[in-house]
Amino acid sequence: MRRLVQIGALSLAAGSQMGCNAMFGPKTKNQEIRGFGQISVPSALETASPFLRSDYATVEFNRYFSFPESFFWMGSNTPVREILALTISRTAAKPGTNAVFLAGKHCDDEKWLAPSGPIRVGECVYKVNTHERKSWIVAVDDPARRVSMAYRAFQKDVSREEAVEVLTTAFASYKPLPDQDAPFQAVDNAERKENEASLKSEEAVLAWIAAKGWPKPELKKTVVVGDLAYVRWHRAQPEVDFACFVGSTPRGAEPKFDPRFEGGTLRQYQGVWMYHGLDDWYNYTPMDAFKSRTFDPARQYHFLRTSADAEYLDEFVAACEAAKKAL
Repeated sequence: MRRLVQIGALSLAAGSQMGCNAMFGPKTKNQEIRGFGQISVPSALETASPFLRSDYATVEFNRYFSFPESFFWMGSNTPVREILALTISRTAAKPGTNAVFLAGKHCDDEKWLAPSGPIRVGECVYKVNTHERKSWIVAVDDPARRVSMAYRAFQKDVSREEAVEVLTTAFASYKPLPDQDAPFQAVDNAERKENEASLKSEEAVLAWIAAKGWPKPELKKTVVVGDLAYVRWHRAQPEVDFACFVGSTPRGAEPKFDPRFEGGTLRQYQGVWMYHGLDDWYNYTPMDAFKSRTFDPARQYHFLRTSADAEYLDEFVAACEAAKKAL
């Protein structure tokens, strides 16, 4: 209860501050967070769209460097001079860690100067592409509105008080839509449809295997039929993965395969057989079935692989036979 009172008081104070800012303070602009509501952020921050997961959404408003500054900071990472990050939770569970994580990316030596209270104030060293700047990081959580916010900016750009002011202004301005569950429900519906489509596709593949009179694949157990092997395994969705051995060539001779299917080569390197061109996802690839065969180290051995829908499997088998004839 005491924390809710603190947050309410903070909102009231920030609302008064917003009125002053409209006349004298830093410029702000209203931003729509699609599906969730509206918020007022510093004008220099770019528009952002929420990144949705099944249980939370994240939003980042960034200010990047101008051209001369970006040239000075250039490197493998894109430097962000200023950021306001939000985490919107599906439930009232505290999501503050995620917002702080987003705002504090590339920050080291994080230290909270005021770790308690409605506004948490800290500092860190922002390090990107061999450059570093001392920065403020401030954060607030509002379980009632299921949102947490965090703001980071260089200390050379804003004072501690100004950093707190930016966050409190954004916090007070945030107006969530009445139905905060709608975006998450849309994610649920999309995932459900994807799962249903995946299961339907897998059922068709299993029916194709059964029509061939081949054994039904068990999870993570490879079935071998002549020069073809297949295995049922889980990545993000249930799936049946196929691979066929199509022959060998002298080392250095690279055959051209049907571009509709993945091609790979098995070669010996310092006494160990290694795959080139085919990922060994989760170590349950059907190519494992061919490891026990005797290979000539002076040659290289080629495979085709697919996890296509049933309508393409006849074409896959035909591509394997065509490759055998070509080699």
